[in-house]
Amino acid sequence: MMGMELMDTHKIVAKVYFADGAAVDFAAVVPVLHQWIRDGALADHLMIDVADYAHVQHGPGVLLVCHEANLHVEDEDGRAGLSYWRKQPVEGADFAGALAMAAKSALSSAERLERDLPGGGRFDATRLTIRLNDRLNAPNTDATFAATEAPLRALAERLFGVGATVARVATGAGLFEVELSGGESAASASAGELARRIILHS
Repeated sequence: MMGMELMDTHKIVAKVYFADGAAVDFAAVVPVLHQWIRDGALADHLMIDVADYAHVQHGPGVLLVCHEANLHVEDEDGRAGLSYWRKQPVEGADFAGALAMAAKSALSSAERLERDLPGGGRFDATRLTIRLNDRLNAPNTDATFAATEAPLRALAERLFGVGATVARVATGAGLFEVELSGGESAASASAGELARRIILHS
């Protein structure tokens, strides 16, 4: 059944955008991510290498390649941000748990990048985009939205509280995508504060 397949989907992408449509200095990102590898900056991730595709317009940007996931600093959809692409299942986690892991990883990485990137760079912590990179089990359909709306809404409310919304971004041939966002009460939060609102259960 569709719902059961979706609960097994772990290929979740979480993206947090830079504030004010800021451009990315990709050249400055590369040494930062190499330093993250040396520091073991991503807990529970085997970090392997950094790949630079910044020369590709609206491409995958700069990647931190891990066994469990890839972390991109990119402007692939025309808006610069940091996205976390989960590749491997989260041990012991259902869809809701994998969703929480992806969101927390993206937001905590954004917090660290704000601190480590020369010249800084503020992220927009009023919204978080979620994509499902699994066209077989999670096609871009109304049925997928119906099957995932409850855990998506629970995450949005955890992040943004009262006034949180969950909205389909687009229909058609692309990946299933929604935007979680908050009202005015979310405007003062930081990416790191949002990350700390997510409790992961082992």
